[in-house]
Amino acid sequence: MIDMALDAVIGMDEAGLVTAWNRQAEKVFGWRREEVLGKPVAELIIPERYREAHRTGLQRVIETGEYTVLNQRLELPAVRRNGQEFPAELAISPIRVGERLEFSAFLRDLTEVKSAEAARRESEEQFHRIFDLASVGMVRVHPDTAYFVEANRHYQELTGYSLEELRQMTPADLTHPDDRALSREMIGQWLRSEIPEYFNVKRYIRKSGEIIWVQVNASLIRDANEQPIESIAIIQDITQHKRMEDALRENEELLRQAVNVANFGVFEHDHLTDEIHFSRRMRDIWGWAPDEVVTIPRVLEKVVVEDREQIAQAIVRAHDPTGDGRYEVEHRLVLAEGGQRWLRLRAQTEFGEINGRRQPIRTIGACLDITAEKERELQLEALNVELDRRVQQRTAELSTAHEQLRQVHVALAETAAKLAMPVRDKSLERRTYRLSDFKLTDMVDCGAVIRGLSRMGSKSRFSDALVRLLYEHMVDEEQQPVLALVRLFETRPYSQLKPDVRAVAMRQLPAIRPETTCLTLVATAGDRPEWNRVDQSAGHRVIPLPSATAVEQLPMIAQLVRQLGVSVGGLGPANLDALAGSARGVFHIEDAVGSPSVPAQQEFVIPYGIKSVVGFGDQMPDGRLFAVIMFSKVPVSAETAALLGHLAPSARLALLSHVNVPNKIEAQILSLDRLLRSHEQIVAQTESHLHATLHRLEASNQELEHFAYVASHDLQEPLRKIQAFGDLLVQGYSEQLGADGRDYLQRMHRAAERMQLLINDLLTLSRVVRKGQPFVSTNLNDAFRVTLSNLEARIKQQQGTVESETLPTIEADPTQMGQLLQNLIGNGLKYARPSVPPVVTVTAERVDLSGGDNGSQPWWKIEVRDNGIGFDPQYAERIFQPFQRLHGRSAYEGTGIGLTICRRIVDRHRGMIRAEGTPGEGAVFTVLLPERQQRESE
Repeated sequence: MIDMALDAVIGMDEAGLVTAWNRQAEKVFGWRREEVLGKPVAELIIPERYREAHRTGLQRVIETGEYTVLNQRLELPAVRRNGQEFPAELAISPIRVGERLEFSAFLRDLTEVKSAEAARRESEEQFHRIFDLASVGMVRVHPDTAYFVEANRHYQELTGYSLEELRQMTPADLTHPDDRALSREMIGQWLRSEIPEYFNVKRYIRKSGEIIWVQVNASLIRDANEQPIESIAIIQDITQHKRMEDALRENEELLRQAVNVANFGVFEHDHLTDEIHFSRRMRDIWGWAPDEVVTIPRVLEKVVVEDREQIAQAIVRAHDPTGDGRYEVEHRLVLAEGGQRWLRLRAQTEFGEINGRRQPIRTIGACLDITAEKERELQLEALNVELDRRVQQRTAELSTAHEQLRQVHVALAETAAKLAMPVRDKSLERRTYRLSDFKLTDMVDCGAVIRGLSRMGSKSRFSDALVRLLYEHMVDEEQQPVLALVRLFETRPYSQLKPDVRAVAMRQLPAIRPETTCLTLVATAGDRPEWNRVDQSAGHRVIPLPSATAVEQLPMIAQLVRQLGVSVGGLGPANLDALAGSARGVFHIEDAVGSPSVPAQQEFVIPYGIKSVVGFGDQMPDGRLFAVIMFSKVPVSAETAALLGHLAPSARLALLSHVNVPNKIEAQILSLDRLLRSHEQIVAQTESHLHATLHRLEASNQELEHFAYVASHDLQEPLRKIQAFGDLLVQGYSEQLGADGRDYLQRMHRAAERMQLLINDLLTLSRVVRKGQPFVSTNLNDAFRVTLSNLEARIKQQQGTVESETLPTIEADPTQMGQLLQNLIGNGLKYARPSVPPVVTVTAERVDLSGGDNGSQPWWKIEVRDNGIGFDPQYAERIFQPFQRLHGRSAYEGTGIGLTICRRIVDRHRGMIRAEGTPGEGAVFTVLLPERQQRESE
C-alpha cells in the first residue's frame, strides 16, 4: 500500500536513519531503496545548509518529546540525488513502537505547482501592467454592487478622481443626469444577455464640474456557471470628436443658408437624362426664362467667342472618367442689352459604374458674378505696377542700409567677444592664489582666467569650471586648497525650474506660485564627495523666496541679498541703463564661528574649520541674480574680500556668453564698461597707498644698496687675509698639518671663495642702479658675441650649443646688457640635463605694447630658451628672489643672485622679465625692453 502511494513515504528512526523508502521516493529522489536503507536521511534529501538544524531539531524532539513541527504540512526545499534542489511539501508523523520512537514522512514534489503559481502571478502582473499603462481609460466594476473595483491612471486623469475616491462611487455617479435613464436600461439588457455587450455614448461630469463626452465599451466576465463575476470597461474621451460633429452640422446649416442668400447660381447636370437644372439666380445671371430648356450648346452661345474653347475643354476634362471630375473657369458672358459680364464657374462631376465602365452620373456646379472683382483687379494691377516700382527702389535702399547695419552688428559682436575672452595663457590658467595674501595682481589674473571660461561649450560646463577654478586654485602656504566648499547660485522663477527641482521647491512651499523667485544651486565643489554633486545637496538645491519677509527668515540669504545690494522684489528684468553703474557689493562674513548669519554651526562650520565666508555676485539683464559663495578655512580680511568682489564683473561677462538675454551685445558692452569701472575704482583706491609705498621702497633700496656696497667692501679685507694665510699654511706647513689639517684648510679655502663670489654678486647687484652707465645706442649682437667669448670654455666643456637670431639695437646700458645675456645664457648651460648636451637659443621679435605707460614706441621681446632640467611653474616668481635656490649647492654651483641681478637690470631699463618652465623639458626666459628709453620730459 505504501508503494502505491502518490506521495514519497520515508521512514526514519531516532538516529535519523532511513527505515522505509517507497517507490515514489525512488522516483522523486533518484535513490533506490537498497541504496538508502540505514543511511542518514539528512545526507540524502536535505540541502547541506539545513542539515545541522535537522539534527538539532531531531535531538530536541527525542529529549523533550515536544513535536512542534510534527503532524502538520510544511513547505521546504529538498535535494535530489543529482544535487538539484526542488520545492516540497512535507508532513512528519511520530510513531512510538515500544520504547522506540520512529517517524513517517510524507513528501510531495511541488515543482509543477510552484511553476503554475509563478506563471499565474506573471500573467496577473502582465495584465495589471497593461491595465494601468493603457492609453485609454479602463475600469473593473463589481456586477452586484456596481462599485468601481479598479481604475487605471488614464481613467483617473479622465475623471479627475483618485482611485480611493472612485472605489466609493459607481459609473452612474459620473453619468450626466440626462443620460442615466438610457444607461440603466442598456445595462439591464446587457446583464440579462439581451445584448452581447454594453456600448454607449454618453456624458460624464468630471470632478472639476466639466462635462465631457465618452464612449463606453464593457464586457462581462462569467464563471463556469455563467454567473457574472465582474465587468471590464474601456472608456474613451470623444469630446473633441463630438464638438467637431456639432460644428459640422452647424456649418452645413450655415452653408444652406449662405446658398439661399448668396449672389451666385447653382446648377445640376444629369448625364443619364442629359437634363440641366438651374436655380433661379442662375437663370437670372444668364438671362434665361424660368421654363426655358437649356443645353450645353445653348450655354456656349452665351459665352464670348474668345472664351468658348476654354469652357469646352474644361467640360471635356470634367466629364473624363480618368480624371477627378473637377473644373473651374473664368469667362465673359454676352448680355442681351449689350456689354459683358465676368463669371466664375466651378463644378464637380460624380462617376458611377454603368455596364462595367466608369461613367459620369451627375455634375453639380455654381456660378458667381465677379464683374466688380475683375474691375478691381484691373485697378489693382495698375497700382501694383507702380507699387512694384516703388518697392524695388525702396528695397535697394533698405538692402544697402541693412548691409551697413549687418557689418556694424558683426563688428560689435566680434569686439564684445574679443574683449570678453582674453588671450589664452596656459601658465596663467595654472596659477594658484594664496588667499591669505591675495593681491591686486591676483585679482586681475584670476578675473582674466574667469573671462576665459567663456570658451566653455555650455552654461553648465562654465558653472562647473568656475567653482572648480576657485576651489582648486585658492591655496595656503603649502599650496593646499584653502576653501572647504564653493557654490554657485542663481535666482529663477518657479515656472522655469526643471521638474525635479520644482518638486523640491514645492515640498518647502506647497502653495508656491509660478512667478515666485527661487534661489537654485547651479554648481558646487568641495572637500567631501557629496559636496561635488548638485543633486546630493538637498538643503541648498533650491530655496523659494516668496517675499522679503521670507528672506529675513534665512539669515545667510538675507545677508547675501543686503550686501549685494538687491532685493527680492527687485529680482525682475534689469534696466540696461542701470547696468552701466559700478559693480555691486561683496558678500563677506569675516568671523564665521558663532555668526548668526552662518547656519549649521555644529554640523558644518566647527567640524570643517570654517573661519570666514566670502562671495561675489551680480544681476543679469533678465533679472536673475547669480552669486558665488566660498567657505574658507583661513580668515579672509575685508581688504581681500573687496578684491574678490571685483571678480563679479568678469564672471558676469563670461556668463553672458552662455545665456540668451534681450540686447545681448549691448549688455556685453555695458558689462565690459562695468569691468573697467571696477578696475579703475580699485586702482584709484590703492593709487595713493602705492605711491607712498614706492617712495618708502625707493628710500629703503637706496639705503640697502649703500649698506651692501659698504658691507661688501668691509668683508673683502678679512676674506683676502683668510685666503692669504691659508695659502701660507699650505705652502710652509703642509707636512706638519697632516691629512686632516690640509682637508680643513681646503674646506676653509672653498668657503672663502664662495663668500668672495657672494660678495662680488652683491656688489654687482648694488651697482646695477647705483653705478649704472648712461643709456646709449647698444647693439645686442655685440653684447652676445662678448658673452660667447666669456662662456667659451664652459660651452666646450659641456659640448653645448648657443645660437642667436639677429638681435636689435636699443637704447640701453651696454655693460648691463652683456651682464643680462651672460647670466641668462649661463643659467641655461648650468642647469643642463645629465648626459644631454645643452642647447641655448636666443631670439628677438618686435612687438607692439602701445598704450598706458608704455607710450607709442616699439618694444622688443627677447627669449632665451634652453633644453635643460626646467622647473615647476609654481616657482616662476621665486627664482628671481635673492638667495632663492631650487636645488642644493652641491648639485649646482652659484649664489642664487644671478636672476635677481637680471630682474634689477630689466627694471632699470623699464622693461619686464618672466620665466616659464616645464620639468624635464627646459625653461624660457622672456625679456621685454623698449627700443628707446623715455626721458623725464616725455
